[in-house]
Amino acid sequence: MKYLEHEGLVHKVTLPPPARTAAYALTQAGEELGPAVPALARWGLKWAMDEPREQETFHPGWAVLGLRACFDAQAATGLHALYEFRVEEEVFHARIDDGTIETVHGPAQHPDVTITIGGEVFRGLAAGRSTLAEAINNGAASASGDQQALRRLHQLFRLPRPQTRSASQAPAS
Repeated sequence: MKYLEHEGLVHKVTLPPPARTAAYALTQAGEELGPAVPALARWGLKWAMDEPREQETFHPGWAVLGLRACFDAQAATGLHALYEFRVEEEVFHARIDDGTIETVHGPAQHPDVTITIGGEVFRGLAAGRSTLAEAINNGAASASGDQQALRRLHQLFRLPRPQTRSASQAPAS
């Protein structure tokens, strides 16, 4: 985030009471990247979520973009819920409001559902190798809060089918 802040794409904000915690918001320059960013996030979910290569990094906070990129507005019709995700040291949340989504770095005020999960398990979810229900059942994740909102969570996002990159791939005809 410091890099994005240095480049003038985000700036620090303080969430309103009672949270009063630091978060980031897009600047005008960051907002103008709006149409390109979800496309890049979808590309990453499709082409870069196979087994991590030695030189690649993965930051759970990138899910703030991934959630928006894969959001299914129709599946969220009529839902009003606030989901908080705690992935290792990173905390972010998604506010679903009748078919719209807002995702923000930082904790949520009064979340309806809180999910706590490790980074590698979270990467496995993003890559489609497992489900949140499986992670909760085997103790790799925990969830608390509104059970109805938790049950709807898996319907809200449509992940692209992961693909593997290789130098020898020919473009699809």
